Amino acid sequence: FFSSRRRHTRLQGDWSSDVCSSDLVLDKLNRRANLNPEELEQVRRRQRVNRLIDDLYDAEPKYLGQAIRNLREEGTYAHKAIPDLLKVLKSEKNEAVLRVEALNALMQIQSDTEKRDVLCRELLEECRDPSEVEIRVAAIANLLQLRRDTDGLRELLTRYFQDEREVGVVRVQAGEGLRKLGVLQDL
Repeated sequence: FFSSRRRHTRLQGDWSSDVCSSDLVLDKLNRRANLNPEELEQVRRRQRVNRLIDDLYDAEPKYLGQAIRNLREEGTYAHKAIPDLLKVLKSEKNEAVLRVEALNALMQIQSDTEKRDVLCRELLEECRDPSEVEIRVAAIANLLQLRRDTDGLRELLTRYFQDEREVGVVRVQAGEGLRKLGVLQDL
């Protein structure tokens, strides 16, 4: 069995076959004590989110990635994790794949569309290193999903599409976005 520290980061599918007798006993005690099951679930979710936030500071990419994915699944309920996910996203010591996962999790957790839009635009300006191509591509993809300020987005995508110094995959993503916005007919 997994240590209690890692147990909460297991894949959801792994839990389906695990029924611990202690969990059954706890459920029976809760029913006997007339505790509200919905309130208990809220407490469990808060505890889970707190443990996942702790795992965001794990040096091992495997656990860090799983914590990010689990927080993403929690959606807006994991709003407390936003500052910590931003640290993961902005840290250049993290692999680009993990940073992209952090961005995608933030897009699910952050309920304020304007803040999501601003974050993606900032990333496009800040992540200029060749090793950060995946982050720029993900930022463009997320901006397209948001579809805010279509004129400003069209201008931004045109700039990246026409920039010959930009990496091909970023230009392709920008071109695809322009096509979706109806600016380019064929790509």
